[in-house]
Amino acid sequence: MKKFLALIVFVIAFQQLWAQSKEQRWALGFQIGKSAYNGDLGNNFFKFDNTQKSTQGISLATYISKSFDGVAHANYSTWAYTKDANNKFDGNFYSYGLQANYKFYNGKLLNENAIIKPYLLAGLGYMFAHSEHIKHTSAFGYELGYGIKFKLINHLHIQLQSVFGINRNDEIDEQFSKRSISNNTRGDWYALHTIGLVYSFNIHPKKDSDGDGIIDTKDKCPGTPIAIKVNATGCPSDVDGDGIPDFFDRCPTIVGTSDMKGCPDTDGDGIADNIDKCPTQKGTTDMYGCPDTDGDGIADNFDKCPTAKGTLEMSGCPLPDADGDGVLDENDKCPKEKGLAVLHGCPDADGDGIADNLDKCPKLKGLASNNGCPEIKVEDQKKLDVLIKNINFQSGSDILLASSYSSLNKAIEVLKANADYQLAIGGHTDNSGNAMKNLELSDKRANAVKAYLVKNGVEANRLNAVGYGDTVPLAPNTSAANKAKNRRVELKLKY
Repeated sequence: MKKFLALIVFVIAFQQLWAQSKEQRWALGFQIGKSAYNGDLGNNFFKFDNTQKSTQGISLATYISKSFDGVAHANYSTWAYTKDANNKFDGNFYSYGLQANYKFYNGKLLNENAIIKPYLLAGLGYMFAHSEHIKHTSAFGYELGYGIKFKLINHLHIQLQSVFGINRNDEIDEQFSKRSISNNTRGDWYALHTIGLVYSFNIHPKKDSDGDGIIDTKDKCPGTPIAIKVNATGCPSDVDGDGIPDFFDRCPTIVGTSDMKGCPDTDGDGIADNIDKCPTQKGTTDMYGCPDTDGDGIADNFDKCPTAKGTLEMSGCPLPDADGDGVLDENDKCPKEKGLAVLHGCPDADGDGIADNLDKCPKLKGLASNNGCPEIKVEDQKKLDVLIKNINFQSGSDILLASSYSSLNKAIEVLKANADYQLAIGGHTDNSGNAMKNLELSDKRANAVKAYLVKNGVEANRLNAVGYGDTVPLAPNTSAANKAKNRRVELKLKY
């Protein structure tokens, strides 16, 4: 326990972190992993065929430059290796180190804020160990290694690292190397392979005198009022880069000129595009930036006759009758179509005395009482009314029964004999069952009739099929007989 507390005190004393950048100068790391051994008994630095034990520790680093961080770490590990029954050891050791990390994310090889951040490390280490054979021992050495950090969020990284400790202590495994130079032995080396989390921060927040979110050391305009939006250098934002700050720029996203208060003047008429009604045509101030070619006081974009002087009443045209039908435009209900005075300037193509704009059958001579359409022949509609009872379907289905075909064929004869007829096909049900299902069934039945008629030579654009469900009953749904009446398909002729 005392040694573990010493481990923490060691790290805090050096005030080192895994540094992120100048703005996040410090970072604290926690890591866990495996320890490995390389000595007289063998080598399991990168193998798993002999015992590897756990390691855990903390690290603290500080930003030195774009290419280097200074690091201190402390780890507690268990260490073991087994060669055979007579050549094995198992113990505990503490490792401390001071390192310099060379960062590949230094702006030359990778961006400083890269998501993946590889680095190399080198430094001095100190190891304190005890095992079943050796009560306690310690040694100084060197540490080399490599690692990579993966950015999760702005301040947090996952870190993978391997540190290799090279020291002169050769007594931990109780085996002594035969190779020696002046009593110095090869030593029992160790490796720590870890994964951990690294959190970066700044111990002393930077001063921001004007409160614009840019620290004073980076703020090129430290006196900017707090209400004004600033850019990364702390100066008033200029989104379009035209040299006019956004707070003064009337067109902050479009490059403009100072005399136009930051707006462009595309046509060069001295009127800024944001108030110019004709920004691509040179105009005058009294025309709001638009031209008036004929000089009649009506801007070309409103002038129906821009090359001939006209009057405001005639929208800039010199003539009172634009379509030349003898009806002044102010009284002409169809000013762009040559028409008849009696019809207020509108045409009547079929000559039935009903203006085309009001005539629902503009190409067929009809009656005013029928909105300009001819009357449907009474006998034709009666033929279809008789057919209603003979249009039948399989129960609960939209499949026509064969008994319906002769009735529908008679309807086809009527439609083919009268090419101007349109047909409205209405599907209806009684109120038995679910209303939505009834509506769906009635629509399918109406369209089944339409499909039959089209299949037998009737143009689809003359047919309109709609299902009404149980919403339009012929009789109250109070008896079986009435419900039978309500289950029907109606055929209505129209123009």
